[in-house]
Amino acid sequence: MAELHPIRTEADYAAAMAAIDGLLRAPDGTPEADRLEVLSILAEAYERAHHPIGPPTPLEAIRFRMDQLGYTQRDLVEVLGSKSHTSEVLRGRRRLTLDMIRKLHAAWGIPAEALIADPPARKPRRAAPPKRRKPSPARPPRSVKGRGTVLAPRSEPGARRHAARDRT
Repeated sequence: MAELHPIRTEADYAAAMAAIDGLLRAPDGTPEADRLEVLSILAEAYERAHHPIGPPTPLEAIRFRMDQLGYTQRDLVEVLGSKSHTSEVLRGRRRLTLDMIRKLHAAWGIPAEALIADPPARKPRRAAPPKRRKPSPARPPRSVKGRGTVLAPRSEPGARRHAARDRT
């Protein structure tokens, strides 16, 4: 048997998991069972430090309990009392009210702490792109009374053209 040592890297962790796999059927009271227990403790400590699992969101807690007990959305409607509210809760569009939390805790035994937790912040919806205006058709040049000149369209600021030049 290889010597036991702390799990410090992913390679150490993979080796420990392979060893645990091989020792799972070890009979109680044997040196192999003792080795399994020590390796399991080391692996658990490594997982806790390097791969933490955060608490579930209220929606995850509800879905998990529904999956555990084989419940459907219809069963959740019976607990919450409103089909539309149930649908909105399951889609993440409605937060749980205190009354809903109490009902779920009493009926399904979901810990109130899991139902009270703040859901993750929603990503803001992307705003619709601004509507583009159709370009207005080019206006014909404007003439200035009595001067005989024609002003250029606004696309050429400050430019003037003489009417005599345009006629040729």
